[in-house]
Amino acid sequence: MAEMMAEMGFDGIEVSCGIGEDGMSMFRGDLPVEVFLDEWVMYKNKDPLFRFVMRHFGRRMVKPPPFTQAFNRESARAIKAKVEIPVFLVGGITDPAAMEKIVNSGDADYISLSRALIIDPKFPEKIREGSPKPSGCIHCNLCAAYLVSEPLRCYRGKMIRRQNPSTGS
Repeated sequence: MAEMMAEMGFDGIEVSCGIGEDGMSMFRGDLPVEVFLDEWVMYKNKDPLFRFVMRHFGRRMVKPPPFTQAFNRESARAIKAKVEIPVFLVGGITDPAAMEKIVNSGDADYISLSRALIIDPKFPEKIREGSPKPSGCIHCNLCAAYLVSEPLRCYRGKMIRRQNPSTGS
């Protein structure tokens, strides 16, 4: 498919994976089951037994792949070997050193950022200024889970307050 896209004149290919509609294959690591049950209409209105089972056993029943930084790297490398157009890699990359290593290795021409920008929109500026610090994103998936009911932003603090109501706010 990438070769066909290159032949058709595409300017570049971003290597990504998954959408919510395919069973949420874009999630890696923690799956915020409580948020899905409380915020997503399709789960809010489910049978109480389903909600009980998912709340108590959902993390054992639905296991996303473990989180690893640059989880689409192998696919990007394979595509890069087949096309002459730029290849962009996205997939949990938050460490500037890892970004540099990926580009220098030739596995991708560019790094696309998503969740790293949600928590810190100035992250690229910080990299440009020479900061070696990774983005503050911990890959908790809350930004994606709340997307159906709330504005796009980092919700890590909101989940901490849900789990520990005595912390205030």
